[in-house]
Amino acid sequence: ALALLGRLPWAVQPLASNLFTWWTSDLMAALVLGLPALLWLRPSVLLTDGHQRLLRGWLRDRRALAECGLMTLAALAAIVVVDRTGWAFPHWLAIALVLPIALAAVQGGAGAALVVNGFASAGYLAALVASAGRDPAVLREVLAPGYTTVGVCSMFALVGGWLAGRNRRLLEQVRAHELQLERDFERTVASLAAAIEAKDPTTEGHVQRVAHLAVLVGRRLGMDERQLRVLRYGAMLHDVGKIGVPERILNKPGGLTPSEKEIMEEHVEIGLRIIRDVEVLREVDPLIRYHQERWDGARAGVKYPGYFGLAGEQIPLGARVLSVVDAFDAITHDRPYRRGAPVEVALKELYQESGRQFDPRLVEMLVEALREGEWLPRGDETPLLPLKVSA
Repeated sequence: ALALLGRLPWAVQPLASNLFTWWTSDLMAALVLGLPALLWLRPSVLLTDGHQRLLRGWLRDRRALAECGLMTLAALAAIVVVDRTGWAFPHWLAIALVLPIALAAVQGGAGAALVVNGFASAGYLAALVASAGRDPAVLREVLAPGYTTVGVCSMFALVGGWLAGRNRRLLEQVRAHELQLERDFERTVASLAAAIEAKDPTTEGHVQRVAHLAVLVGRRLGMDERQLRVLRYGAMLHDVGKIGVPERILNKPGGLTPSEKEIMEEHVEIGLRIIRDVEVLREVDPLIRYHQERWDGARAGVKYPGYFGLAGEQIPLGARVLSVVDAFDAITHDRPYRRGAPVEVALKELYQESGRQFDPRLVEMLVEALREGEWLPRGDETPLLPLKVSA
């Protein structure tokens, strides 16, 4: 440093300059080669357990390795091309080396960033040495900014990799908490469904079966995971309002009187009042509200009239799905006033009501789900399939 500042005698300056270059070169070698070697031999010296786990995952990800490798080669190739054409000094494009290091930091934390930095810096210094030739003066002139670049890249790999790794671990923790909250919420929904069944023992397992079959039909409709989750919640809660219906009506062995039917129809509004203050169930509201609607919109003169008079595509898709699968499960399982019917009988009734009570397309999708053996209507150990059903 004193030699560079001109504070040493001229006779000593060449020796001091050579020593400075020598020690600086050793320091750069320690950064470029030593850190990756230490990561390979004793990663715990540099990395916490979380960063070590990220590094191991990154090393197993061939796609991530290929992306970082190709980006590093592209940056080095650009530096070499610029040098060979004489368009600019090689270190002018050295900033491009930050890109693969940053990508590695995001993918695998500090460990991955240091590994990529080692390869990128080694290639960069090799390109500088090849460019300088054998002239020591030119070599020192070229290596001085090169060493600065390597030092900056190494610090960026350490600090940037640590920050990226920490953010990634925090994101994983947030996702884990979200998953746990979702599981707890599903348990809460299941508890509400169990409360319904406790009041009406004849519907034991009804909401679970309807939810399972609704999801099968939803997948055939191309619903994404969020839509399927809403559909599942709607299926599990579509009868939650029956908690407010007297047991004498729910468990009545015969037909309901007109006044009793009015009370039973109130279960939809009761259910909506129960869930209206739950923000995550806001999307479930239309499914519960309209799952009793008919495809033809009839509100009178039919066995099962709609409540609001919506028809066809006016009825939300999820509500139409629930209407079909709810009816199928109700037909195939016991009720206080009748025994459950065989699957063939249930499907025949659905076909008869196709285009009237039910969406014809969804009736066909329900039949497809049953034919493929994805659901057992009575919980038997063997499917009641193949079905022989005709419209």
